[in-house]
Amino acid sequence: IQVFEVNNRYFYNNDRSVSDLASRIAYRMGLDDNLVEAIRMAALLKDLGKVGIQQQLLEDKKRLSEEELIPIKKHPLNTVQILKQIRFPWDMESIVLQHHEQYDGNGYPFGLKGRQISIGARVIAIADSYVAMTTDRPYREAMSKDNAVREIMKKTGTQFDPEVVEVFISVIKDEPAETGTKKTVLILERQPAITSLVKLSVNPERSDVIQVANSIDAIRLLRQRPPDLIVADVEIFDP
Repeated sequence: IQVFEVNNRYFYNNDRSVSDLASRIAYRMGLDDNLVEAIRMAALLKDLGKVGIQQQLLEDKKRLSEEELIPIKKHPLNTVQILKQIRFPWDMESIVLQHHEQYDGNGYPFGLKGRQISIGARVIAIADSYVAMTTDRPYREAMSKDNAVREIMKKTGTQFDPEVVEVFISVIKDEPAETGTKKTVLILERQPAITSLVKLSVNPERSDVIQVANSIDAIRLLRQRPPDLIVADVEIFDP
């Protein structure tokens, strides 16, 4: 997980955040302790199948074509193949396979709908979407938490299970107010060697580490949100 996350700035700490939220939803729903733990672990490991996907597809700022989406949509199957080599004490296969299925049947990889989708996958789908919306992505900036909750409510009954959404909202309402903002480290380097080292050395709950490969992108980010620290390879600056 560390190797995958440190090499992709948009997924840094993503799986841990999804895992934490999904397990809190599952616990609030009163699910069996063993199933809660299976959901927590499946949320941590669900994206390992993306390891073989070209980095530019994961970080592309344009809308991907159907052909470009094919390898991305296969990542649940790839993840299950990787995890079959390990004997886990929990049954996670259906949760991992189905975490991108949608309540109305428009998800992937099988197009399952409603209760055909495992409860663990229905929980993770909401947690994953919420974390994604409240995190910066290549094609957009992070959404506020309130707006993200509203987006999930709009998709209740179509993308998301209404019963799980109800519990999710109660969990979010009970979250303590944020007492402070994260520190931001902006690193300018073409290859993310220093970035990877820094990400492995800081607490991701307290610090955001952002890497850019050129000074133009650095200036754009500086205008949006001035960082607390800038680390730069002097050879990177463009004329």
